[in-house]
Amino acid sequence: MNRISIAFLILLSVASMTSCSSFGRKLNQSLPDFLRSNPGEDEVLRYQERVRVLNRNEADLEAVDKAYEAAQALEKEEEWGDAAEAYEEFIKNFPDTRHDEEAHFRLVMAHRRDEEEFESSQALKKFLKRYPISRHNKEVEKLSYDMATEYVNGDHDGFLFGNRNNGVELFREQVLNFPNGVYAPDAYWRLGNHYYDNDEYFEAAAAYDTLLERYGDSQWASRALYNRALTRMTQIKGIDYDQQVMEQAVDDFKSYLRKYPEADRREDAAVYIEQIENMICEKQISIANWYDGRGYPGAARYYLVKAKRDWGHTEASAAIDGQLASLPDDEGIEVILSRDLPTPPSTSQPSLDSDGMEDIRDEVPGPVLLPSASQPASGTP
Repeated sequence: MNRISIAFLILLSVASMTSCSSFGRKLNQSLPDFLRSNPGEDEVLRYQERVRVLNRNEADLEAVDKAYEAAQALEKEEEWGDAAEAYEEFIKNFPDTRHDEEAHFRLVMAHRRDEEEFESSQALKKFLKRYPISRHNKEVEKLSYDMATEYVNGDHDGFLFGNRNNGVELFREQVLNFPNGVYAPDAYWRLGNHYYDNDEYFEAAAAYDTLLERYGDSQWASRALYNRALTRMTQIKGIDYDQQVMEQAVDDFKSYLRKYPEADRREDAAVYIEQIENMICEKQISIANWYDGRGYPGAARYYLVKAKRDWGHTEASAAIDGQLASLPDDEGIEVILSRDLPTPPSTSQPSLDSDGMEDIRDEVPGPVLLPSASQPASGTP
């Protein structure tokens, strides 16, 4: 590579970095047109605004204080709408002043008191983004929780359209900005319930997972474990589906019974365990039938014996003895169970409109309804 090529590459590298600093911007302007980078409209505006801030004189500083005091005066008179407009103008015209943080916070409160909930929520999101650490942290955390709860409850739904997703966004912002806050467990609990009520079961399980992992001593821990089991149970579509989901649901329900002897959903959990284990036994029998129908009676006997050993307490196991008697003689049970587990058939998941698809929702009574998102979180700090 010759010197000209190297010099050209250096110029290209410099051009690519010209938007990184004020020096870069000046250098960018000194380059030939074909090498100049385009910093973009937003960056140009930010740069111009920064220059204006740095070049403020004494008169500008006086104007800053007067504009801020004028907004404060409107707030004291409880002219909330006018105060909000004044704070918006102040933030726009005088960014990065000593009043900036307070102006952003007061803008949130002015919109809130003017009952402009959407504008207040948007101002709150901007405040959290701009000032994740603030002297108003406690107030902002409580305000964020209250706003999110109201939206998720549907208090601010429109005539034709709902705004509940705005509450979900606020809850997400809250747990991101205040992971150790007093409202964090409640936020995850409400997120999980919102997702569950809207059939978003993977998201619901993730919210309950986080609550259990980070806030295991929370007042919501027992219900979060139970509800996570419900989300897994709801994903079970029938015996042709993945057995792992069934086993995870059973494990969660059993863990719930073991950890919380005084819990209020124990009877329901026991019923669900019985019904899901019955499905697991039916799945093992269906695999045995698959082998038997293809001329592998030994493999069929293996799965039947295994099903009887592991799930003999279920109602479905009652048919196993009759099926075993109909199979050709094979080695004894001890020999069968001592073998390595043969590879089971690859059971494909039936389509939603396939004939004969078994659905757990047809066999299991509807899961105990989660508390409505509008139900107050009792004991909330």
